[in-house]
Amino acid sequence: FIGLCILCGTIASVSSKMAAVGTDKAAFMTLSYLIGTLFCLLMARLNPRKIAREHRPAAIGLGIAMGVLNFGGFYAFLQALSVGPLSAIIMITGMHFVIALALSVIIYHEPVTRRRNLALLLTVIAVVLLKT
Repeated sequence: FIGLCILCGTIASVSSKMAAVGTDKAAFMTLSYLIGTLFCLLMARLNPRKIAREHRPAAIGLGIAMGVLNFGGFYAFLQALSVGPLSAIIMITGMHFVIALALSVIIYHEPVTRRRNLALLLTVIAVVLLKT
């Protein structure tokens, strides 16, 4: 799954750069979200899960919030790609993993190991070196 995630992320990044400089951003975003919605509906049909009624409002609210955040982030990402180099923007946006890791320690009390600290440090150094 990690390999598939990396492959799909790579294709998404490169195609997003192409769309940011060569197409209408709104049309690209609309098509991307439409295809994503269709795949989600297909997955829901193939793998139905029952959600308890008391959890549905929370799931819907969280889905709406994530959709709004994702839309804003995707638009900002395309704007950045339209003016900057893909290699630098991908590294900078990749820093969201560092923030997620820090929040996982704060919110979920996940352990901080030397290896994780080293990985975080190397990620930050890589971004700084690519930026200069």
